[in-house]
Amino acid sequence: MGLDPFPFGDSLIGIVSQRLVRSLCRRCRESYVPTEIEYRKIQRACGEEFLAASPGISAREPMKLYRSQGRDACGGTGYWGRIAIHEVLVATEPIQRIIQKRGTAAEVRGKAVSEGMTLPLQDGIKKAMKGLTDFVQLRRVSVR
Repeated sequence: MGLDPFPFGDSLIGIVSQRLVRSLCRRCRESYVPTEIEYRKIQRACGEEFLAASPGISAREPMKLYRSQGRDACGGTGYWGRIAIHEVLVATEPIQRIIQKRGTAAEVRGKAVSEGMTLPLQDGIKKAMKGLTDFVQLRRVSVR
């Protein structure tokens, strides 16, 4: 961007990113256990550590997601409105140092993830497990 990295790095507080996904219709949504293939896609995209730390997923209790049937309440679409999935990068001192040393975006992102930043897909999976959206919508906006 052509900015001097020292004042920029010092003054940066954080960066917020969001994507909008379609929200499941509350009247016709139903829970289901994802197929092994679907679970592996989620595991590959989010990481095993994230899934292991997520409430509602254990060896005794498999992951539960939601989908909609599409009835009259939502005009047969299965969706009603939109919700946001988020990513918030907090500019900690180590991240500010990476910026000041003209580090790459990958270095900044890697450090942020190692410090616990939740990725958009991870936020989306949490919301899918609550029945707010479905995996189809998450793949549409976040899986590359």
